[in-house]
Amino acid sequence: MRAVVPVTVSPLSNVQITTVEGLTYLTGNIDFGATGVNEVLQNVKYIVLTTIYSVPLDREFGIDASFVDKPIPRVPELIITQEVALKINLYEPRAKFRDIHYDGDAILGSLKVVITIEVDLTAPTGSNIPTPISTAIVPTPSSPSYVYQKQADGSLIPWIRGPKGDSGPVGPQGEQGVNAYTLSTADFTVPVVGGQVTVNVDDTSWVVVGQFLYVDTAGGGAGLTAALKVVAKTYNSITLENISTSAATGPPGPQGPAGTAATIAVGTTSTNPPGSAATVTNSGSSSAAVFNFGVPQGIQGAPGATGATGSQGPQGIQGQTGATGSQGPTGATGSQGPTGTAGSKWFNGTIDPVTVSGSNPGDYYLNTVSGQIFVLS
Repeated sequence: MRAVVPVTVSPLSNVQITTVEGLTYLTGNIDFGATGVNEVLQNVKYIVLTTIYSVPLDREFGIDASFVDKPIPRVPELIITQEVALKINLYEPRAKFRDIHYDGDAILGSLKVVITIEVDLTAPTGSNIPTPISTAIVPTPSSPSYVYQKQADGSLIPWIRGPKGDSGPVGPQGEQGVNAYTLSTADFTVPVVGGQVTVNVDDTSWVVVGQFLYVDTAGGGAGLTAALKVVAKTYNSITLENISTSAATGPPGPQGPAGTAATIAVGTTSTNPPGSAATVTNSGSSSAAVFNFGVPQGIQGAPGATGATGSQGPQGIQGQTGATGSQGPTGATGSQGPTGTAGSKWFNGTIDPVTVSGSNPGDYYLNTVSGQIFVLS
């Protein structure tokens, strides 16, 4: 079966309960003669349409209506789901809660709840609410008090509390929450401290009267944030009052957990062109930085003065004899030399010389007969 519960105006709206066969039942007043499935459906109807604390002598009967005016959709869905599952199980054991889902319009502030249950007529009737217990004080030295369970005849039976059970497993991670923000549809001027202004916005479903909104630069300049208090709202506008920055400052929040220690490492060092600026870049991340440095090369300086001549160094060792070079070209013919000294002359005859006509000292004479050579004087 399915139960459709519209809550556009109040959690106490009309309800339509149908079986899977399409039977429509209980769209009007209570049927005191209902039996079987119809009785179970009627009981579920009044469980989900009754607000808690409204029934005398049983203030826990009904659904916690604190979800009204809460930001749609997450907060109402959490409250309604818990309440419906718990209260149906407590007050109508024959109805087995199976599923619940939601449909609505956050802009209009409406939410439709669809509940699916299974009817088991073999389950015991009545409720699963435990018998009320009361406390009796017994002034004994060994135990100053006991907890008793009150019986139908008025007698008390000691109620012994068992040992604490083990903690259950950690539940799964919840869905990411929806950002609570909206966009203004027109410009507005921040009022002076104590003044008010009405601002047209896209969506006010998440806005709660009395909460504070913080607007950057509204305090009089860049970085000066003003606190604006929501004093009224409609479906598409909110009225803000400037209560100044100091009035909305709350108490310090709790100390957050220690963050992961950041690391810093030196990466590369490179040379930049002369005259450029030094650079430092991070090739890592904000928590694991790797700094790369760029150092500019110095500008060429002016030539220095000539230094004094150094002393003569020691003579080096004799080098190896080089290979013989190729024959050079024939030189040019030299100029005519001076006339040389006249050379010796030769004379000959068949006899030894006595006087040789035309001879000079140092000339030679050959006796052709004897073969002797004479030096003339």
